[in-house]
Amino acid sequence: MWSVLTQILSNKSKARVLQLRGLLQTTKKGATHVDEYVLKMQCLADALMVVGQAISDDDLIMYILGGLGSEYESVVVNLTSKDSVTLQEVQFMLQSQELRLEQQHALFALDLHPPTVNYASVTKNESSTSSSGYSAHNRGSQCGRGDRFYPNRNTGNRPICQLCNKLGHVVLKCYKRFDLSFHGDTRS
Repeated sequence: MWSVLTQILSNKSKARVLQLRGLLQTTKKGATHVDEYVLKMQCLADALMVVGQAISDDDLIMYILGGLGSEYESVVVNLTSKDSVTLQEVQFMLQSQELRLEQQHALFALDLHPPTVNYASVTKNESSTSSSGYSAHNRGSQCGRGDRFYPNRNTGNRPICQLCNKLGHVVLKCYKRFDLSFHGDTRS
């Protein structure tokens, strides 16, 4: 009777170990916060310890790092290049990166709706176009360089940079704004 009971429990125990190890390998951080993700991974490691299959902190760290997305690549490279690192250090560095990513996301969200003075979309208005090709309602416009310099250019909703006059980006994203040798467009 004991041997049958032991065999039944060991089969369930082996299945549970395989399940927990599989979860450790496949769990991804996704949209969850770092704290929640690390806690979930620690709970899986603790559950393994309960069934008699404890894993080392180094293995747990590797599972944690393996479940991160590409936005954490710099942290993963930094942590894996060190000789030894604690779980607390890993969590701290991941939290720092998460905070940095949230700050960048907030700045990007603000940049999605820049003031209209930063760019102008060129639209064709066939009914009010004069013989010069300029739209009648845009003749006095001082905001958009696109409507003054490229009146017949069909750009759709793509912005024109006010610094370099290239299509597809705004001044805030223009790589020329930090180029000290760049003198800008001289056609104004």
